[in-house]
Amino acid sequence: MKNKILIGLFIVAWLISILALPIINAQIPTLGTFERSTNVSLIQICGNETSPCDYCNITSVVYPNSTTIIENVVMAKDTTEFNYTLISNYTEPLGQYLVNGFCGDSSEIIVWNYNFYITPTGQAITTGQGFASIGLIMAMILLAAFFSFFGFKFSESEKLFPIALFFMLISLILGVYVIHLGYIYSRDILFPIATEDVQFSIYLGIMYGLIGMAMIGLLLLIIKTLKEFKERKSLINYGEGWNTSKNIYEDKAK
Repeated sequence: MKNKILIGLFIVAWLISILALPIINAQIPTLGTFERSTNVSLIQICGNETSPCDYCNITSVVYPNSTTIIENVVMAKDTTEFNYTLISNYTEPLGQYLVNGFCGDSSEIIVWNYNFYITPTGQAITTGQGFASIGLIMAMILLAAFFSFFGFKFSESEKLFPIALFFMLISLILGVYVIHLGYIYSRDILFPIATEDVQFSIYLGIMYGLIGMAMIGLLLLIIKTLKEFKERKSLINYGEGWNTSKNIYEDKAK
């Protein structure tokens, strides 16, 4: 029981740390959040209309895994706005990208940097959405534990066995749903592409394992239910002491 509690606490802590990541990173200057495999316009404002900067250069754009995509490129100038388009070939990995650069004129150089995020949908998770996601997953875990606990309790009673079967099925369904939510949330919260395949493989393994366990458990429960129905029918037809497997009365056999 203690091990199950520790595992549950570990899962909750992992989900909280994952979902809290964009909340913490939201304090860093950011260009925004963009959809995967789309062009991203990297912009920088420097100076004003009467005294614009002469140039802006990007020194590096860094992937979520800290490798450099591009370096030392000149941004196109439009009065006070400078622009460089990062094409879709470079925006497949999910995560936080860092952009470093500098602007200036003959008398002054300004160094700047900011980040932007790539997600599967182009949607950013806000603080409220992050905590709501954490609350939803925790509620589903508690609800699954509730149905599982009373399902096993009710299974000890023959009269309550059908209710126990229903509670166990609900618990399994909720467990699968929690794992699915955990995968969706973690996938959408900026994992590097290097870990995405491993993450999906783990998700499929757990899902198939749970579905297999659910099918086996359901089959065993159905067999047990049919056996009990057969025994009850034999009791009604032949009375107490009738052995349904040997088709004899136990007392006579002795």
